[in-house]
Amino acid sequence: MGNNKKNDHMSKLERAMGAAGDLAYVWNTQQDTIEWLGNFNNFIGNQAVDIPQTGTNLSTFIHQSDLLDRMHDLRDYYDRFGEHPEAAFDSEFRLTDGSGHYTLIHDMAKAERDEHSGDIILYGVFRRLSDTSLSRKAMSHHLTCDSLTGYLKRDAFCEKIIETHPNLEALCQDESAAIIVVGIDRLSIYNEAFGADITNSILKAVASRLDAISHNKGALISRIGGDRFAIFLPSSTTDKTSTFATQVLSSLASTPLVTPQGPVRVSVSIGSARFVADALNPLDIVTRAESALQLAKDSGRGCYMPYTISARDQEQYKQWLQTGDDLVVALQGNRILLAYQPIVDANTGDTVLYECLVRMLSAEGELVNAGAFIPAVEHLGLARVIDGYVLKKAVEELGKSVDISFSVNVSAYTITDESWMRTLVSMLKKQPKIADRLVIEITESVAITDLEDVTSFVKTLQSMGIRVALDDFGAGYTSFSQIQKLGVDIVKIDKSFIRNMGSNQKGKAFVSALQRLAETCNVMTIGEGAETPEDADMLRSEGVNLIQGHFYGFPTIDKSWDSSENVNLRVKTH
Repeated sequence: MGNNKKNDHMSKLERAMGAAGDLAYVWNTQQDTIEWLGNFNNFIGNQAVDIPQTGTNLSTFIHQSDLLDRMHDLRDYYDRFGEHPEAAFDSEFRLTDGSGHYTLIHDMAKAERDEHSGDIILYGVFRRLSDTSLSRKAMSHHLTCDSLTGYLKRDAFCEKIIETHPNLEALCQDESAAIIVVGIDRLSIYNEAFGADITNSILKAVASRLDAISHNKGALISRIGGDRFAIFLPSSTTDKTSTFATQVLSSLASTPLVTPQGPVRVSVSIGSARFVADALNPLDIVTRAESALQLAKDSGRGCYMPYTISARDQEQYKQWLQTGDDLVVALQGNRILLAYQPIVDANTGDTVLYECLVRMLSAEGELVNAGAFIPAVEHLGLARVIDGYVLKKAVEELGKSVDISFSVNVSAYTITDESWMRTLVSMLKKQPKIADRLVIEITESVAITDLEDVTSFVKTLQSMGIRVALDDFGAGYTSFSQIQKLGVDIVKIDKSFIRNMGSNQKGKAFVSALQRLAETCNVMTIGEGAETPEDADMLRSEGVNLIQGHFYGFPTIDKSWDSSENVNLRVKTH
């Protein structure tokens, strides 16, 4: 009776929300699940769209120009929530009906932490904003300008360039126009150390400094992202652009920013790109300048990099983009497969576990090896997607076949990816016995670079009963103390030391030394890359526990433990 009464109240409340023209939601931001109170389709004026069930899905309904600002607003709110749980979230953005028509929405919400799971739950209401609640001028300003600095947003910035320079080809003559992108270095550290107020003050102060330096140059300024500004310089040769960038760097390095919290010193990195014949779209120029900015950051920050690309590099990028498109289509078509390579007991030759390697089935039915698409995956930021997919497939197979164990590789990006870890935890809750048959592999280069994060990652996995392997052991010359701190269960001796050990005394000496180090740390070893009987015999004589290599089996999508699912496919390596 109580539940019926509660459901009746909820039904009446939902009708009341609809009558008021509002739409309420409950968003578990940790699990990324959204429940709606009210009719989403009616609210956006379209009965045909799929109702978004996650924040990721919802983002596809938000105008691209508003999405970054809303994400920034959410990050600011969560930063405040830790110290001020009573704070409310307030944001405005455009929501589409799926046909290209957008409505301005006012989002009002408040977060609470679930007392059982600890997840942050956001309770909010969407309300349409009409001309009566927001003037046309104010609405236009909101849609085109950043609320913090007042500068144009990315799309409006690009549209303004086209509006004021309708003949874009003229900008290519004598390379007389450029766009530079200025990124504030390590802004997140200020945010974490001092909170959103100081971060906002820094952003406004940097905007003011850029405005002063750009004065009388006919420049147009935009805030294109959370910590990035773009500046259009309509009359600027290569030398003038470099001089301008140097002025910005020098000004910020020598003179502190004036903020309500006091003087603050920050550094910036700068990238630039010019209007040239093959890139007349201002958005393309901004993207190129952002690529140059990333190079400046990778080079140590606090410096300036112009965009340069060779014809060879350009062709490579085009190939990566095409490969990335093919990969996404393959994912959607369930054409990403796992290949399994056996890892055997060094003494008995029995298979102990299989390493799961990713393969792609082309549209023509050819099996494509990882070497043909992994570079594109890494450069296009698809590594997390692939890691998540491989984990899901591996766990599914472990659930069906109780007598096998798998080793799964993860990229550097996954080490700190909370969503990957949440997915793993969720799967193990349903099938807890799988944990002791799963090994997660991390590379030595990643472990050395991010020792603290990797150590935390290792401990978390081990707390769930999962073993962790250190891949490419010896390639980066990991120290004894680092191995001890990491606390991994298995080390895979890098194949470069193992191949042709019989004719390579240095390789044999390295394997012997690495085996002794592993034994001292009380971890199991895998000799990877054994291609001949001699390789296997020498690894066995050195005391290596497990062996992997072509001598014992090539990676194959056939499941040796389940002949009913084995198939024959052509292999394409390039």
